[in-house]
Amino acid sequence: MSPPSDPSPAPSLQQLLRELFNDAETLLLQQLSLLRAEFGEAIRSLMRGSIIMLIGLEIGIAGIVMLIGALIVGIAQFMPLWTACLVTGIFTTAVALTLILLARRELRRADFVPRRSGRVLRETMDWFGDELT
Repeated sequence: MSPPSDPSPAPSLQQLLRELFNDAETLLLQQLSLLRAEFGEAIRSLMRGSIIMLIGLEIGIAGIVMLIGALIVGIAQFMPLWTACLVTGIFTTAVALTLILLARRELRRADFVPRRSGRVLRETMDWFGDELT
């Protein structure tokens, strides 16, 4: 009986490098797709939220104007109309300024960096570097 022969010879270094670069290219293209998908998802969510928020703000502003008018009429029962308008205006301006400052602080916290894609890309680059050494 003859010894079993190996049907496929060992791949050459050139073939191994070609496969390595093809695999690395495929992996990088997949990660770029993930990055694109993450940005697309974030932008769609931002657009939907912005539109809903704008509609809510418009309705809310109309309601607030009506409430402020009612407040002025109510306060005018106890003081001159111009004083009621002044007091109400100062109060609403203070509330608005407080809300604007809170919103500005929240907006500074917004983070649009694609952390998952960055982490995966670093891992890929580390893997690729390990494969070359």
